Amino acid sequence: MTSLAAQSIAELGGHGSVLSRQKRDHVLLDALLSELGDAPPARQRRVLLRVHRLVFPHAFAEEAVLWPVIRRALPDGETLTLRVEREHQVINELATQLDRADLGAPDRATLLDRFVALLRQDVRDEEDVLLPRLQARLTVVELRRLGAAWEVVRRLAPGA
Repeated sequence: MTSLAAQSIAELGGHGSVLSRQKRDHVLLDALLSELGDAPPARQRRVLLRVHRLVFPHAFAEEAVLWPVIRRALPDGETLTLRVEREHQVINELATQLDRADLGAPDRATLLDRFVALLRQDVRDEEDVLLPRLQARLTVVELRRLGAAWEVVRRLAPGA
């Protein structure tokens, strides 16, 4: 199976496919994480807010729309989604800690590094394993329908 990162929009099922929508968010997240790494501490909060506004509705829509389909479509779907849900929980906890941490706190840089590393790992898990396996099981029409549902839930998610 080919990682989503290496596939064209057409290979992903077109712009409306859930795979294309996921990949677009992942590309935007990568840019935000790079910006976050370059931001001085005083600007990090603003960039983190943009990360939160992207990541949390994205994850909410994954859990509400994609996970049930993955659990039905893949024999080990329950195990795969549980692992990603755990990653999401740790990311949520780190986000909360970062929000509460003083900009000058000695452990803030470590928290930030861990937060960024986990987000990047989450993207890799999705693009390299989870979503290509789903792609192998669904038709392009199904991926597009799933994309439409995912987008609606993402836009209506808390924090969107």
